[in-house]
Amino acid sequence: MSKLGKVLGVPKTITIRGENFKIYPLQVKDLKLLMQDNPTQEMQVKMSKEILRRSLKDEEITDEEMEQMDVDLYKLLMNEIASLNGLQDDERIRKIKEQSIGKKP
Repeated sequence: MSKLGKVLGVPKTITIRGENFKIYPLQVKDLKLLMQDNPTQEMQVKMSKEILRRSLKDEEITDEEMEQMDVDLYKLLMNEIASLNGLQDDERIRKIKEQSIGKKP
C-alpha cells in the first residue's frame, strides 16, 4: 500500500449530545455533489442529505430520522463535515446549509 493509501478516508470522531460519531472525509468522487450549477432549494436539500449519509457512513440513518433532525443538530454535523474536509469557508457548502434550513434536511 502506498503512503497515500494509508491515510485515505481517515475518520474523525466527534461527540454530540453525549453520542460519538465517526465522520468520514468526502472523496474526490463526492465532489460532484458540490459542483452543480445553480441548484434549486430541493436539490440542495438532497445534496445535504447525501453529504450527511456519505460522511456518517457507519450510521444507518433512516429517511424518517433525517426528516426529524432538528436544525441545531443538522448545523453541528454540517459544520463538522465542512471542517474535516477543509470546506468551512466554501461558498457552496454555505449555500447548501443555508438553503437546506428552509426545508428539513
